[in-house]
Amino acid sequence: MFHICPILTNIPDGPIHIKIKGNKDADGTVICEQIKLVDPASRGITIRDSLPYVQIMEISDVLQGIFEYD
Repeated sequence: MFHICPILTNIPDGPIHIKIKGNKDADGTVICEQIKLVDPASRGITIRDSLPYVQIMEISDVLQGIFEYD
């Protein structure tokens, strides 16, 4: 099982919308509030690109912030 967030184009970035540029050709905005749980085997998911570590950490920080409570 994977947790995924959609990547959309032509969406402005913001506090929970993170602009990304993949190592190959992925380009868009990660919509962090729309996190989904999917089974890659049943959906036929394949890896198309990867992100630099800095962008992965930025997305992880936003997702963690959504679930943190003071």
